[in-house]
Amino acid sequence: SATFGADVMMGAGNQTGRFLGPLIVLSAGSASIPIGIGALLGALAFYAWKKPIAGGAIIGAMVFGALFPVALGG
Repeated sequence: SATFGADVMMGAGNQTGRFLGPLIVLSAGSASIPIGIGALLGALAFYAWKKPIAGGAIIGAMVFGALFPVALGG
């Protein structure tokens, strides 16, 4: 279902989210600079809104990944 990802992010918003957020930002940054920036901005926005920063990092990385595609493997 379409809401499954949101349910997972809401559930991960407890202790796990505190460690998962920065980890997602770091791994996104290793993928590409724009994706890392998107993940960081998303995490900061979600932190400001008192939402799980892991979810913000994922959404930010996806948005910037769509705007700045990465050519993988070639």
